[in-house]
Amino acid sequence: MEIDTSAVIGLVTGGAVSVLGFLVKHYFEKINKNQETMMADVRTLMEHKFTSTVQMDSMKENWQDMQRKMFEEIKEMNDYCSRSFDKINAKVEKNTIDIQNINSQHTFFAKTLRQILEDRGKKD
Repeated sequence: MEIDTSAVIGLVTGGAVSVLGFLVKHYFEKINKNQETMMADVRTLMEHKFTSTVQMDSMKENWQDMQRKMFEEIKEMNDYCSRSFDKINAKVEKNTIDIQNINSQHTFFAKTLRQILEDRGKKD
């Protein structure tokens, strides 16, 4: 039995090329799977980024609305306090004038009473 070396070399080379082809195919399949996984992760991250951006914009708008409402309420409170302060000042001024009038009436009554008492004292 004679072994044909060219046939053996052909078979070994064919087997080596087949194994190498299988390994290369397996390697590229793994690369494709990893690439698909990475692309899915990137898509997920992009969706998350978009959702987060929308949420942040919404929160920003809500915050601006809340700030605007707070400033409006503060302005209304300030206006109310200013009006109340003006009313209180007006009352204080009126009360001051009333007190001065009462003091001058007391002075007038005191002088009149002294006069009456002095006139009575002179009659006795």
